Amino acid sequence: MKSIEKYIEKHNRIINSELKKYFKSYRPLSKLLTEAMSYTLFSAGKRLRPILTLAVCDALDREHKLIMPAALAVEMIHNFSLIHDDLPCMDNDDIRRGKPTSHKVFGEAVALLAGDALLTEAFKVITKCAKYPELKNENIVKAVSELAFLSGSGGMTAGQVLDITTDKHRFSLDMIKKIHYCKTGALIEASCRLPALILGASESQFKSINIYAKNIGLVYQIIDDLLDNSQNSDEFNFIRFYGKSKALKLSRELTEEAVDKLKIFSNKGKYLKDIALFLLNRKK
Repeated sequence: MKSIEKYIEKHNRIINSELKKYFKSYRPLSKLLTEAMSYTLFSAGKRLRPILTLAVCDALDREHKLIMPAALAVEMIHNFSLIHDDLPCMDNDDIRRGKPTSHKVFGEAVALLAGDALLTEAFKVITKCAKYPELKNENIVKAVSELAFLSGSGGMTAGQVLDITTDKHRFSLDMIKKIHYCKTGALIEASCRLPALILGASESQFKSINIYAKNIGLVYQIIDDLLDNSQNSDEFNFIRFYGKSKALKLSRELTEEAVDKLKIFSNKGKYLKDIALFLLNRKK
């Protein structure tokens, strides 16, 4: 596991560097807005989603620079979602990553707008893939459409609505899977699908990446539930439905299937495989 930890640490630094480079050239009309955007974006996140984007690029044996704009875009959208999730009208959290949440520092209105700005900026960023002549514009357009769908009404945003509007006392396994696929899994799926689309993966490669992404997205949530000692009975979670032992068994089965789908990439899928195992075995 040490090799994947080094891969994650290395590419976390690269993502941070690229984000800082982007914001250094940023010319905002409001310095306060940029400060609020940066506050959450640079608050020691894991960078799992953009790292997955780079790992898919490795599996396809292409240069990271070609899909770096897509990697930055998914991280911006992830951080937009964190700002909005923490708002009093949503989860009403005061602490995120060991620091006061955005609305506690900047106020609700500025925090809300900082999230909006990160969301919209993400779509500007991803279009920068078009500067590389070896990429097809039609593939980039497909990726932009995919990102909009999976972060919006077809994924993350829809999942949040389901979570806050569904009766917590009437739940099923299908509902739990649907909510967590949308809330957590959809953006993880986007992180893997975008580079596959942009780089022109074959149909079989794309199908394998898609199954891999769906599976590890669920595993990520199951392990989160296992690590959450509070287990609020009013929340949707896999432990409430399965119990701990069955939930862990399911996460192992999903990981095994995800790893199996990477055989198509031979040794080039090594980092994707190692990330899947890392997520399964994480302790925090």
